Amino acid sequence: MQSHHRINNLNKDELILNNIGGFVFWKDQNFQYLGCNEAFAKVAGAKNSKSIIGKTDLDLPWAEMHESILKVDKNTITTGYELVLFLKLYL
Repeated sequence: MQSHHRINNLNKDELILNNIGGFVFWKDQNFQYLGCNEAFAKVAGAKNSKSIIGKTDLDLPWAEMHESILKVDKNTITTGYELVLFLKLYL
């Protein structure tokens, strides 16, 4: 029963992430993507949200902005405050 509850919660989390109407992602302290929602995966040119795991910004369409993004990421880790905008898309 507990494993069913955990799976059900994961499905709910995924459902919420994919329907909130924005781009959502999270990274580890090595600046590798740990996950994202489907909207972000699509903009990143990834097959799906799972296929972005382990990638860095150098692997994505905005690689030329890597240094600027890295500064923001480092600030986020240092301060603990996430940035809620910052992505000028190059499609």
